[in-house]
Amino acid sequence: MKIIFNPIIIAVVMLLISLQVTAQTNTTENTKSFFAVEVDPIVPVVLNGIGGHFMWQPKNAKHFVYGLAFVALGEKPDFILKTESKNKGKGWKYKINQGFGVEAEYYYKTTHKAWFTGIQLFTQEIDITNSNEPSVKEHRTNTGMAVITTGYKWFPFRKQHFYLKPWGGIGYSGIIKGAFSSKVIPNTIVGNYEYQIQKFTPFATVHVGYKF
Repeated sequence: MKIIFNPIIIAVVMLLISLQVTAQTNTTENTKSFFAVEVDPIVPVVLNGIGGHFMWQPKNAKHFVYGLAFVALGEKPDFILKTESKNKGKGWKYKINQGFGVEAEYYYKTTHKAWFTGIQLFTQEIDITNSNEPSVKEHRTNTGMAVITTGYKWFPFRKQHFYLKPWGGIGYSGIIKGAFSSKVIPNTIVGNYEYQIQKFTPFATVHVGYKF
C-alpha cells in the first residue's frame, strides 16, 4: 500500500503545540538560552554524506529543546538495501540529494541533560535508479518521515560543553503528495519496477554535540 502524507503540516502543528506548552509551563524559575551543534557519525561514515543538527533552547523554556537538521549528498549502502525484503536483490540505488527537518525534545530534568523524549519530522529529496532500467538515469521524489525518539544526553566533562547523546526511535515514512519542482515525481516507479518505501523504520545512533 502506498503511503502519502505531508510532514510539513505535521511539523508546523507539532512545533506550535510544543511552543504553547513551553509558554504555559514557565514559572518564576529562570533558565538561560543556549545554542548547540550536533553531528551524527552515521551520515558521513555509513551514508557517505554530510549533515548536522542545530539545537536551541529558548530562555525559560525549562524542559524543551528545539532543533533544525539537514542532510545532503548521501547514499543508502547496499547492506542496508539488503535488509529491505521487498527491495532486496532488485538492482536499486538510493541517493539522498538533500533533506531537512525540525525536532523537539522534552527533558525530564530542567538542566537539559539525562533522559529525554522527542519527535523529529523530516523531508528528503531522493534519487532512485534501477540497474534493470538503464535508460532511466534519474528519478527524483520527496519522502517524509515522523520519528518518535528517546535517549540520554551525557556531559562527560566538568565544563558542560561537549556531550554525547545516544538515542533510539521508530519512524513512519511515506511519499509526499505533490512535487516541489517540475523534476520531482510523487512516486517511486522506475520503468517496470517500484521501490517499496519502508513504512516503519527503527533508528539507533549516538550524536556528538557541543553546547555554546
